[in-house]
Amino acid sequence: MGKVKIPIKKIENPNARQVCFSKRRMSIFKKASELSIMFGAKIAIIVYSPAGKAFTFGSPDIDFVVDKYQNIPVHINEKKV
Repeated sequence: MGKVKIPIKKIENPNARQVCFSKRRMSIFKKASELSIMFGAKIAIIVYSPAGKAFTFGSPDIDFVVDKYQNIPVHINEKKV
């Protein structure tokens, strides 16, 4: 039997939410690293845990990516933010 599809919804139990976050955090950072290596993409990720602690990943470096794109205007729904 193959993998069972898990519905995407908020995990109500705070302890289970923290455990799941801890397990999945490194997976998303690994995927970001793979994207950066394969395509030469510049990536910055900031993730806050349910406990409020920040975790960051950047390639080549989070400070480099943030500084480079900090002054570029962002457009959301055709409106400049």
